[in-house]
Amino acid sequence: MTQTPGFTTLSFDAIDFPAVGFDAWKAKVEKATGKTIEHLVSSTMENIDVNPLYTKDDIAGFP
Repeated sequence: MTQTPGFTTLSFDAIDFPAVGFDAWKAKVEKATGKTIEHLVSSTMENIDVNPLYTKDDIAGFP
């Protein structure tokens, strides 16, 4: 018998991550993976590139 976890009851309020700027995040990812973030871009089956991280700057100017 399988059990399905109840994700609707999880509280994410207790998770406290320190704010990290994009440059610091990029440096940590590149150090941890040995790859540039450009090499971490993946593509969907429709050939849409998906970046490893999106920020508010990526949606600036969107309606």
